[in-house]
Amino acid sequence: MQRVQKIYNYVRNTFTWNGNHSFISSQNLSSLVETKKGNSADINLYLITLLKEAGLQANPMLVSTRTHGKIYAAKYPLLTQFNHLAAFVQVENESFILNASDRFRPYTLLDMNDLTENAYLLDQNTPQWIKMRQPLPSRQLTSAEVDLSDTRKPVYRLATRYEGYLALDQRQKFMEAGNKIQPSQILTTPTQDFKLTQTESKNMDNPDEPLLITLVYQSDTSSESKTDIIYFNPVLKSDISENPFKNANRSLPVELNYPATYTYGLNVKLPMGYSVQELPKNIMIKLPNTMGEFRYQITQKEGMIQLLSVISFKETLIPAEYYHHLREFYDHIIAKHQEPIVFVKQK
Repeated sequence: MQRVQKIYNYVRNTFTWNGNHSFISSQNLSSLVETKKGNSADINLYLITLLKEAGLQANPMLVSTRTHGKIYAAKYPLLTQFNHLAAFVQVENESFILNASDRFRPYTLLDMNDLTENAYLLDQNTPQWIKMRQPLPSRQLTSAEVDLSDTRKPVYRLATRYEGYLALDQRQKFMEAGNKIQPSQILTTPTQDFKLTQTESKNMDNPDEPLLITLVYQSDTSSESKTDIIYFNPVLKSDISENPFKNANRSLPVELNYPATYTYGLNVKLPMGYSVQELPKNIMIKLPNTMGEFRYQITQKEGMIQLLSVISFKETLIPAEYYHHLREFYDHIIAKHQEPIVFVKQK
């Protein structure tokens, strides 16, 4: 696998995709090497050439991207069904589909636009339809620590690990922001009163590894320090802050981009001179047929509050008959993530 990864990384880092999907190359090899820019066929056919020169079994594969339309495996494929070309590689008993058109994407991830049901392998000996595999779940793990002991200047530390497509999404966002970490891109809570004391990122330029982002900041709440009641939202980072499903009804299935799990853990040191008046209630909500679940658990012990929130989407295709369940699922997450912890001043 190291040979596959090394060759893929070379092509990915050397050539720039011009934004055009095609299963036909737009230039000869010498022109591609000179310009270092081409369509998806230019780049992936060159990738296939290098893989073959390294002694690996690699062939072109015809793909219809999501934006081009879904295709079904008929006896005889038609060229008009396809608009894109990827590389199909077999190493021992494993097979991989590669598309080296994005510098932020590791060899283990396809472009999300490539995640369709069927593709056609152009193998000289055994051309055949290939069933595209659902990608492994992408993960986001956030560990947050909040010190509220000094209510005038609470201290927050937030460390997040992004894996899979979630890492790809974040790398693209940071590139668009000039490779700067913007708290507003990460935090759900308002950031206008925050003072950043530390920002750190690891593997920003290494798509083959998880992306790690750490923020440490303070907020100035001196004007509120003498209040008798403090409302504190423990969810500093919520990736579902708005329900995308506005319509009451839907006749077509919902296609999510990829399976994903969002884990958020929080430790809060209680404010001095205050006691907990109210905690959000624990809940567990599941979508039908184990398609997804939301778990929210919060506990108080020894001057600390601990919270664990886990959102998981295990399937990417949600049948229309479960649309109402999915819509309510989002509503429950949004509502729960907005519930505050209430502290009251001790007398």
